Amino acid sequence: MRCHSSMYLFYDPTEGGRGVLYDREQRVERFFSTERAQEVLVSLVTFLHNNRCDFSELDGFGVLVGRGSFTATRVATTIANTLALAYNVPVHTWGSIPSFAEIELILSSSRGNASHARYISAVYSAEPRIHRKLV
Repeated sequence: MRCHSSMYLFYDPTEGGRGVLYDREQRVERFFSTERAQEVLVSLVTFLHNNRCDFSELDGFGVLVGRGSFTATRVATTIANTLALAYNVPVHTWGSIPSFAEIELILSSSRGNASHARYISAVYSAEPRIHRKLV
């Protein structure tokens, strides 16, 4: 795949992570084996590089929420919000992997819309377990 107009990057933080790169004609999917949250951004950069693409060439970002670990979801939404702000593109949350039609609808509704730069909030699959064990 080669980056051109109407490219969208979707990230699924469940089970080690998965990146999906969309354009009008195809969808490229890559499963990651990120065992640590710190590896997510490196995995996405590598995925884009292998598809001869860069974050600056994308028209939007999406993140699967409501499944996966607390940390993976938090890291994924933080990365998506940061990139959307840095590159002034829309960012969205999804409950499942989006179809071509859903991506095109999102991209076509945000083209030329200067107010599309917004942020997403994480939706978690369970309450975080970040407390100390009682002895």
